[in-house]
Amino acid sequence: MEDLYRELIIDRYHHPLYRGTLEPNDISFEDDNPLCGDHIRIDLRLNGENRVVEAAFSGQGCAISQVSADLLVEHILGKTLDEVLGS
Repeated sequence: MEDLYRELIIDRYHHPLYRGTLEPNDISFEDDNPLCGDHIRIDLRLNGENRVVEAAFSGQGCAISQVSADLLVEHILGKTLDEVLGS
């Protein structure tokens, strides 16, 4: 089972679904992890109902951080901004 997870992570790292930037965007957030040097930026486009209709990530870092960002973007697509922010 561990090999399966490792394979899925490596595959998603090499073939992310949502890598890129959105210009223009409605919301853009970026941050660094000074402990390991990872850097992530996430761009969102919202519709009139504040629902995420497009999203993308960019950045540098280890496979786990990059795959996590790709999975996060996939997870928030279609959600309202309140749902994304955890309200």
